[in-house]
Amino acid sequence: MSRKRVKIADSLALDPTRKFEASQLASFGDAKNPLHNLGHATALFKYDDTDQATGAPGPSALSWLNRLSNFSKGQTQLVAEFTPGVMCHPKTIIIPTVTMNKGEQAMQMWTIGQEATAWAVHDFAEAMGLSEDERNVWLCEVQVYIDPSNFTDEPGKPNVALWAALYRSAFDSCCDAWSGKQDAAFSAKMAATAWHPFGLGSPEAINAARKMGQEKASQCIVTGEAAKESVTIAKREVPAAA
Repeated sequence: MSRKRVKIADSLALDPTRKFEASQLASFGDAKNPLHNLGHATALFKYDDTDQATGAPGPSALSWLNRLSNFSKGQTQLVAEFTPGVMCHPKTIIIPTVTMNKGEQAMQMWTIGQEATAWAVHDFAEAMGLSEDERNVWLCEVQVYIDPSNFTDEPGKPNVALWAALYRSAFDSCCDAWSGKQDAAFSAKMAATAWHPFGLGSPEAINAARKMGQEKASQCIVTGEAAKESVTIAKREVPAAA
C-alpha cells in the first residue's frame, strides 16, 4: 500500500426507515418528505507526512490542519468526536457542505453530524482491519450534508433517521475510498446505467440530452475588444449516446 496516494470516494444514503422509491424524488425538498432525511458524504484520506524528527507538518498534514483554521461564515469545520474531548481515529475533520445560517443547523452538525461521522469512521476502520499505526498516520476529511430545513419535529429530541443516514453515507464513502472501489473501471461500468436522482431522472433522458449536445450544440469562444469577435470551434469526435 502506497502511503503517498490520496484516497477519495462519495456516497449517498437515504433514510433507512423508509423504502427508496424513485417517485418520491419529485418532492425532494419538502420537509415532510422522507427523503429529507438523507446523508451525503465524500471521504478523503491523506497520509500524515509530519516530520517525525522536527514535528514540522508536510504538505498533506498542513492542508489537513488548515481546514481547522480557515473558516468562513457558516462554514466552520469541526473534528469528528464520540463525545467532546474524544476524537475518532483516523483523525477526521468534518467539512459542512451547506452554509449553516441557523442555530438549529449548527446544532445538528455539532451533535448528530459530529457523532454519526465519528462512529462511521471508527466502524470503517474496524471493518477494513486498520492497524493502530494506520489509524494514527492517516488523516481523513469527510464532507457532510445536512439539509437547511431538516430539523426535528420534536424539539430537544435527536433525529435518529438523519443520524443513521449520515452514518451510512460516511461509512460507505470511507470504505470505498480506502479500498479504491470508485476507480476508473468502476466509473466506466456504472456509467452505463447510472443516473443522478436530482438530475434528468433516467439513463434514457441522459442519452437523449447527450445526443442533443453532440449533434446540435456548438462551442463558441468570444474574443476581441468588446466581444465583437467570435471563434466557432469545430466539433470533436465524441462517443455516440446509446
